[in-house]
Amino acid sequence: MTSLHPEDRERFASWFRQARPKGTDDQLSALGRYGDLVVSSSARLGLVAPGDLPRFLMRHVRESLATDLPEVVQGASVLDIGSGAGLPGLPLAIVRTDLDVTLLEPRRKKAAFLERCILQLGLRAVRVDGRTLEALAAAGPLVRRTLAVSRALAWDEKRIAALGAVLLDPQGILIRFGPPEAVVGVGAYPIPGDPPRAVQVWPRSAWPGLLRSSRLPQGGGQGP
Repeated sequence: MTSLHPEDRERFASWFRQARPKGTDDQLSALGRYGDLVVSSSARLGLVAPGDLPRFLMRHVRESLATDLPEVVQGASVLDIGSGAGLPGLPLAIVRTDLDVTLLEPRRKKAAFLERCILQLGLRAVRVDGRTLEALAAAGPLVRRTLAVSRALAWDEKRIAALGAVLLDPQGILIRFGPPEAVVGVGAYPIPGDPPRAVQVWPRSAWPGLLRSSRLPQGGGQGP
């Protein structure tokens, strides 16, 4: 498969116009071009599970757009941890051009793919960082991010410490995907599907529960 499945493109366009009434034709076109880039490169780079390619927009891009939440404030700086195929960072950046987005992807070939996407889609406020989360934290970035997003990353003590130490504002939040089970202090926005999923909003005070939550089945795309 070298381009999006026509039915997937048609179903997504219908969903996009209904679910995002303020969305533009330019955004819809850019999301489709991004999908074509992923589908045409997926087999070579292992971007998406083969069974998901015929439904890439409806499965992966639609889910990624669920991160456009009220908590993602105007002009926020976003760190997409373990970006892989650019999910959720690139779809979010396409519909929210006010955001400053960094795609954190240490695997060289996937990072190069993300650079190509940024160039071809003309995304001026998006960049790729080829370091690991721990290496980025160790370098002590001068600017702390407003929020981090993570679609398929398993969390452990080192990653939590790296994120909290220097990468996020003291009031920063982590947006991640997971099961819809309630977690104390964590907001959950359900995503329709089988199995059911949710976009979870984790304030710093709730981070001790990340380890327990990460042991639950996550579903979603291929992890980093």
